[in-house]
Amino acid sequence: YTVEGVASSLVDVTVNSARIPSGGTLNVDVTVLQSGQTAAVFLSTAANYSGGGSGSITLEVTGNDGVQQFTFASGTAQADIITAINTFRDAIGVSASVSSNANRIEFASTGFGSTEFVRVKELSGPTADYLFASATATGALDDFRDFGRDAIVTINGQQATANGLEARVVSG
Repeated sequence: YTVEGVASSLVDVTVNSARIPSGGTLNVDVTVLQSGQTAAVFLSTAANYSGGGSGSITLEVTGNDGVQQFTFASGTAQADIITAINTFRDAIGVSASVSSNANRIEFASTGFGSTEFVRVKELSGPTADYLFASATATGALDDFRDFGRDAIVTINGQQATANGLEARVVSG
């Protein structure tokens, strides 16, 4: 079979079962109504962590696959924080990168969908809060959890059941 009418941004389309005449084609029309997303928590670093108080901060980072604690001294470079988190990427299911706001690090789940989560909690450190809900949010916290989001799509006009980035439709 051939699949026609699928947006070029879809990287993997599989038709598990369909009645197609020999040598025929199957037109598949996929409409994305809402994109799937990862969970995300943002840490303010102002390029280098500039904590007061004890001069260090200890964070507990939790994802779908596990939990890990990290301690960073005042002045730790943002790139070094990202490298430390990404060393444990597979073990905890969380990755780190510079956010669209260069003064924040984004902790993101490695998977997409509503069952994926990230939690970052400040265990010790300065009295100021450093965690945010987005790259531009105000109102810092010292403990924040976010969940991902499932894609919402229609396939050939029929609402699909989605889990993360996977969508399926069953028709008679």
